[in-house]
Amino acid sequence: MEQALARGVPGILGQCGGGITCSTCLCHVPPAWLPRLPPPDPDETELLTLVPEARANSRLSCQIPVTDSLDGLTLRVVPTTPLGE
Repeated sequence: MEQALARGVPGILGQCGGGITCSTCLCHVPPAWLPRLPPPDPDETELLTLVPEARANSRLSCQIPVTDSLDGLTLRVVPTTPLGE
């Protein structure tokens, strides 16, 4: 999320600054890459149940740590409306 914000990636708002409270950094992860990511923590899992655009392969980009093992990963940014609006 931070790198997307720094580079002006359209659709990534990151309104909560990575606090797992807004879902404005929602993305879809290619299924083959899901096992390489750390599992979502309970707060992320709960928030994703409230987001209409979420799918089984959805993650909040603020919760995906950038590591060498993710070199080549391409995420699909999902335009969302902040929760509560």
